[in-house]
Amino acid sequence: MVTGIGIDIVNLSDVDRLWRRHGPRFEEDLLTPHERERLQEIPLLPQCDTDAAPQSRLCFLASRFAAKEATVKALGGPHRVAYNWSEVRVIGESRFTVEVRGQLKRLALASGCKRLTGALDNDGMLYVAVVMGETE
Repeated sequence: MVTGIGIDIVNLSDVDRLWRRHGPRFEEDLLTPHERERLQEIPLLPQCDTDAAPQSRLCFLASRFAAKEATVKALGGPHRVAYNWSEVRVIGESRFTVEVRGQLKRLALASGCKRLTGALDNDGMLYVAVVMGETE
């Protein structure tokens, strides 16, 4: 049974602006340690392609930002609990699963959500993520 659905759209230029303003701190706040390791494997390139795999670090950040926002919405929205982005781990690229920790994990369990899955797509500038919470 579906416990919630979240969707988010992120403009690459907004993520670029955040990264330029906050630099490595933005990466640390947004990404889990595993995601930061993955980020380091991706080359620094000026543009993003519409392929499933991110072609630059900025594209990776945009995809993770959208996926994490959609996850929080699938769990009922950011107004329900205080949380950190690092409590959300996105595993995969165009189709992904999500692991949550901390307050978001408690929120998921309280709503009966045992599994979070999602999908990402982009047109090179806009990144769209949809996440669905399920009981099984």
